[in-house]
Amino acid sequence: MEKKPILNIMVDLETASKKENAAILSWAMVPFFTDGNEVEDAEPMELYIDLTSCFLSGMDFEKDTQDWWLKQDPKAKHSLINAEKNSIHSAAKEIYGWMLILSETYDLYLWSRGIDFDLPKVKWCFEHLLEIDEKDFPFKYSHKMDVRTVLKFMEIDPSQYEFEGVKHRALDDCMYDIRMICDAYRKKKGLALKSE
Repeated sequence: MEKKPILNIMVDLETASKKENAAILSWAMVPFFTDGNEVEDAEPMELYIDLTSCFLSGMDFEKDTQDWWLKQDPKAKHSLINAEKNSIHSAAKEIYGWMLILSETYDLYLWSRGIDFDLPKVKWCFEHLLEIDEKDFPFKYSHKMDVRTVLKFMEIDPSQYEFEGVKHRALDDCMYDIRMICDAYRKKKGLALKSE
């Protein structure tokens, strides 16, 4: 069998809790190549979630996280409040289907800022909302990648990167992490950094 090319997907969730069954406010998935080349056959996903659907699905809400949100950029809160919403079931189904199609062409690697926050919540949604066993996920268990570890190992300092967009808007957070990961890979290959 011919080996599939690798496609990386940066994942970011904005949530109302830190638990694995956290209610999800927004969910972004951005495909990328570590060499910085454009992905021409896959568009980024960004879905905003109706919190009532999360509540009715038994997902978790934490007061500490809600208090934290009250202190964040009004622009981030504005986008969460005013965006068109999807039910959590339809969002999980749409994202799973999107990944399934990509997995026909690519070997998928999922990235997140720490592997203990976003990815366990994605797993929970697929297993509990869609009733899909992990062995049937469109990515391998071993293909979960941690942004923090790579940046630390490659001595990439996030404070040297200007954030573009709105912090805690899931899509903008993904793009920020992708810039740094691509620079880490360029550094690994001894190429010139392009952090601008």
